[in-house]
Amino acid sequence: MKALIIYSHPTGKPFSYNEHILTEVQTILSRKQYEVTIRDLYEMKFDPILSSNDFDLLHQRRTPKDIQTEQDYITEADLLLVISPIWWASFPAILKGYFDRVFAHGFAYQAEADGSVTKKLTGKKGIFINTFGNSTVVYEQSGMIEAFKHTMNQGVFEFTGIEPIGYFSFGETNARSEKTVAKIISKLEEKLPEMLK
Repeated sequence: MKALIIYSHPTGKPFSYNEHILTEVQTILSRKQYEVTIRDLYEMKFDPILSSNDFDLLHQRRTPKDIQTEQDYITEADLLLVISPIWWASFPAILKGYFDRVFAHGFAYQAEADGSVTKKLTGKKGIFINTFGNSTVVYEQSGMIEAFKHTMNQGVFEFTGIEPIGYFSFGETNARSEKTVAKIISKLEEKLPEMLK
């Protein structure tokens, strides 16, 4: 089985909750005998701008090379995991741009003449993992966590045919805390293996 991790955090600092999550997820996947590929969008300097040139080439069925590379990884994967912070109630721009450019019409979905949509990534499973600075209670009460979950599970995964099998949301990640790291790792250790069965 092949797992693709799409990672979008500009780590580059000595302490990062997202990096702890990435390391733990890799460990769990390896233990479950997954072949793991990581696409670190910041490290790759992935271009998030869906340009007029992209539109022209895609319309001509000539996929730009950087988009084709990512689509090939997705095609090969049985499981997609997206690890990302939430900033300003949304994905980082680099991840939104990844969805805009890579999950393109004709690859991830197909709009049909009758108005229906054909889902083209069926047979794959997906898990979204996010972090945010505010408390989990505040985000739950405001409806934000449900909104993030809905956007990812229905708006990205299900729309393209990927079966959402899990969602993790970790709050209170502004200040460095080994206790918070331990809680995150404990939850991943408890829940993620079950999702992978």
